[in-house]
Amino acid sequence: MTFWIRRFSRYAALLCFFAVVLATIDFGEPFNTFRIVIGIAKVIGACSLVWLSGFIVADIVFKGAVEDIDPERIDELEGGIAQRVRDERVHRPQSGAPV
Repeated sequence: MTFWIRRFSRYAALLCFFAVVLATIDFGEPFNTFRIVIGIAKVIGACSLVWLSGFIVADIVFKGAVEDIDPERIDELEGGIAQRVRDERVHRPQSGAPV
């Protein structure tokens, strides 16, 4: 699951990279260093935001919609810590009760 989430966010960031690079190129003066530096800053900022938001959106979509899991089974799949605590409370004798 994590593999597909990472892959989706990586491809979204790569698409954003090419879109922002093509949008910031000044075809009249392609070697203007000031515009190149600003374009690189825009690309880094935009790609990092798209990667992070793509990672969050893909996590929500893949784990919520694609993998339609019952709420009772989520504890077991996420490590089961809450489920283990509940089971231990059921099997542990009450304090003050004879063992």
